[in-house]
Amino acid sequence: MSEVEILCDESSLSAIWACQNLGDFSPLAGDYFTFAFYRNGKIIAALIFSGYRSNLDVWWTIYSIDKHWCTRNVLKTAFRTAFHQLNCRRINLLVSADNANSLSLVKRLGFVCEGRLRAYRDKGEDALVFGMLKSECHFL
Repeated sequence: MSEVEILCDESSLSAIWACQNLGDFSPLAGDYFTFAFYRNGKIIAALIFSGYRSNLDVWWTIYSIDKHWCTRNVLKTAFRTAFHQLNCRRINLLVSADNANSLSLVKRLGFVCEGRLRAYRDKGEDALVFGMLKSECHFL
C-alpha cells in the first residue's frame, strides 16, 4: 500500500468535501484550517481544525473514505500540530453515538468520552463529546 501524503489545504476544498459528506458545515463557521490526506493522488480523508482558542483547545472534524488513512505519521502530524504548534492543552471532537467505527477509532487513539448530546444531530441522533488532554496523548 502506498504512503499517505499530508497537505495543508489552503483552498478549503477538502474541508468542503468533508462537510458535504458529513452533512454538517458547522466546522466552517469560524476560522479553521484543514489537512487533506491523499493516496495515489486521490483524497481519502480530511481533518479540520476549528474553534481554536489560543493556548486552550481546538475542535477536530474528521471524514474519511479509506480506513487506512490513519497512519502513525498522520497521527504524529495531527497531534503535534494541535499540542505543539497551536499549544493546545486539549482536543475536542463529536462522534455520532451510532457510528461504531468512529467510536472505536477515537477510543483507540486515547480520546475519553466526556458527555452525550441527546438528539443533537440533524436527524435526531445523539452525539458523544470526546476529549484528549496533551498529557494523555501517546503520539507526541
